[in-house]
Amino acid sequence: MNDSTASGSARRPRLASVFWRALGGWVLVAIGLAGCAVNRDTAATAAEVDLSRLKAVYVVRSADDERGVYIAIVERLRQSGRSPSSGSAAAVPPGTDAVLTYQAQWQWDVTMYLLELRLELRDPRTAALLGMAVSHHTSLTRKTPAEMVDEALGNLFAGGERKPAAPAGALGNADVRLPAYGPAASRRSGPPSVDVALAPVLDERRDGVGALIGERTTIGNISLGMIRLTPPPAQAVAGVLQAEFEAMGWRVAADAPVRVAAKITDFRVVTPATALYWDINGTVELELRATKPGGQDRVAKIRSTCTDRTFVYPGDSLIAGVVQACLKNIGSRLRDDAAWAAFVEGR
Repeated sequence: MNDSTASGSARRPRLASVFWRALGGWVLVAIGLAGCAVNRDTAATAAEVDLSRLKAVYVVRSADDERGVYIAIVERLRQSGRSPSSGSAAAVPPGTDAVLTYQAQWQWDVTMYLLELRLELRDPRTAALLGMAVSHHTSLTRKTPAEMVDEALGNLFAGGERKPAAPAGALGNADVRLPAYGPAASRRSGPPSVDVALAPVLDERRDGVGALIGERTTIGNISLGMIRLTPPPAQAVAGVLQAEFEAMGWRVAADAPVRVAAKITDFRVVTPATALYWDINGTVELELRATKPGGQDRVAKIRSTCTDRTFVYPGDSLIAGVVQACLKNIGSRLRDDAAWAAFVEGR
């Protein structure tokens, strides 16, 4: 047997294994999307924002809205006791409390029906995301546009209460749970080299809200459900910083003279798909500012991108692995920033 024949024979079992694993993942998705009854509604809101106080809501009419979904949205807002108005994105009136945008995805099955309605609520001054909601119903469980508007707005302004998680491996919202962060072994011995006060981590993502860190999708950007993180990003990042500071030989104390403030500028996961596989792509971006009593400060910006490729359905544990890899990379980059550490320690 020549070498080329031997290598070809070795490859065939591996290719067959990849094929059957990929087929299994796609069968699962096909069962959930093709002709079956799929109901999915989810919402998330910023914890620090009381949406009940947002009365003047401006609805940006979508250029693709040929069926008047915006009319149902405005009417439902009015019925809930708010003062809605609508128009183009360039005509937001003064005194607006929140701007609401929407995407309506229609599909044909004997007749046209509204497959998915997506709402985003943003601050009119900063464009920061305040909340989002998605209502998705396939043909067998279709709802009228008014019913889907009612469902999405009801979930959004109810505070984005969490829905029961889908069973492991099932289609639906991903409930990603992270274990406690484990830093690298301490590089120091003896007494702490510096005392540091760690301020509460700020979540300043423009396109993230609460525990929501992304959306699980398949070919054609079809939604398979939202991705939620436990603990939420701000808490997860605080755990990373606390553990890494202690591993660096610093003592974290509320009354310490050196203050470190951190804010999250990006924290998301996306799952683009091809006919054979999914990529799970994660991004975490932080800004750290160390401030001394005299007012001197030093900023460190840290960004991590991580990816994993899977030939089966991108389940919660696979997504968790990518998020963990990003956070560990953040810790590694923090340890490698010698100039920032020297400033904190006064060297």
